Amino acid sequence: MTGKEMFLTLSTFFMGVFAGTYLYIIAFAPAVQGILPDGKADADSFLIEGQMYGSCEEDGICASFQLLEGREYSYLPYDDAPIEHGTLPGAYSRLLRTAFTPETLAQFEKRSGASYCQSDQGGNDYMYVVTLERTEYVLDTCTTLFASAEDEQELLFNVWYAFENEDAPVPDAPTFDFKIEDAANILFDRFHNGQ
Repeated sequence: MTGKEMFLTLSTFFMGVFAGTYLYIIAFAPAVQGILPDGKADADSFLIEGQMYGSCEEDGICASFQLLEGREYSYLPYDDAPIEHGTLPGAYSRLLRTAFTPETLAQFEKRSGASYCQSDQGGNDYMYVVTLERTEYVLDTCTTLFASAEDEQELLFNVWYAFENEDAPVPDAPTFDFKIEDAANILFDRFHNGQ
């Protein structure tokens, strides 16, 4: 093998290594990263997504949120609003994890066959998707047994209220001073008036 052939063989080899590395970094690695679970999808992850529905849909004022580990949130107060991001006090995380265990979520998720829904009567209902330990539970104040879980509904109404009011008191017990109807009226007034 002559010097020119050796040079040509080595330069071809190194160009192949360079091109392969470039393609791996640019194309393959990001594609694989997109399908692998991120660090927030651990076995002990806790995610709550809430969506208001009912009469609020007519005016485009149905709020929604995503709450990660009971603390970090993304909140959309109404359809055209900018998404708000923040962190709730740690007391919420403790209360939510205590209230929503795999056993209670499995019970709340069962269909209720409710004959009365706020959304059917000109009001609003709420749907929550709770992800706990890689299992997704769908709770609805109209169609599931979650409709009769007053303490847990009050806890989530406190969360909604905390998104709207930074100076909202932090609950320190599973039961709260104000009623579900009060929180629902506060939220409805807030969204209905577009404030």
